[in-house]
Amino acid sequence: MDDISGYLREPTPMKNILLVEDDDCLRESLRDRLTISGYPVTCAANGTEAIKATDTQSFDLVATDIFMPQKGGLAVIMHVRSHLMPCKVLAFSGGGNLLKADDYLETAKEMRVDATLKKPFTCDEFLTAIREVLE
Repeated sequence: MDDISGYLREPTPMKNILLVEDDDCLRESLRDRLTISGYPVTCAANGTEAIKATDTQSFDLVATDIFMPQKGGLAVIMHVRSHLMPCKVLAFSGGGNLLKADDYLETAKEMRVDATLKKPFTCDEFLTAIREVLE
């Protein structure tokens, strides 16, 4: 009989993702793309909701927009990093009132995010970035 033990592996557990985006349509599109790809997703519409979510759940990855009302993505990143959460962080931005997207993303890099993505991007580009960060 052939040895098939090398083929019998536990499926890779899907990674829990926190998606933080204030634009309802974009958040829903990204959530749908992640869900179809098999990722469990929790959504937050702003940094305040995101911080509350990280205080009650654990995530493998936080994907956050930078420029949002109330608390922005930089506050989310600071919270995740200051509490030594073992999750990865993907920051994305299209810029804001005072700074260009590149300026916000450069600040995020200085805060040790794992990857950045500049808006506009496609859902497929977003999914590729998520996969790369989680590998």
